[in-house]
Amino acid sequence: MKRIISAFLLLVLVFSSATGVMAETPAADTPTPRYTGIASCYSNLRSSGNEMILTGGITPWSGYTCKLTIFFQERDGYSGNWYTKSTYVATGSATQICSIDTTITATPGHSYRGYCIFRAFDSSGKMVDEEYGYTTILFM
Repeated sequence: MKRIISAFLLLVLVFSSATGVMAETPAADTPTPRYTGIASCYSNLRSSGNEMILTGGITPWSGYTCKLTIFFQERDGYSGNWYTKSTYVATGSATQICSIDTTITATPGHSYRGYCIFRAFDSSGKMVDEEYGYTTILFM
């Protein structure tokens, strides 16, 4: 009789633990995209002689619109703080890339960079993604 009860308890233990393991499906196994509305984005600052070429772009996923804002900044040689010299804005929609490509004359002896904000919006205009980034720093 003890063997039957022991075998029965063993079967109950095995089935209860196996059911618990099979019932758990971690959500981490399902890959999810990093962004909801942004398919890709980039920014760059490069020099060409005494000029700088500031570029940036964002491509939204289908059904989303996008907005790119780049603040062109110069570093103050005394305080080391960055201040905005000019601002550039572009918008796009439905897999249309919005991009900025501008040429800026540099002052020798100064450092420059671009501070970028990439945004994506759903069809109702609600912002679904916002990413920030800097271009490389150039010393002219």
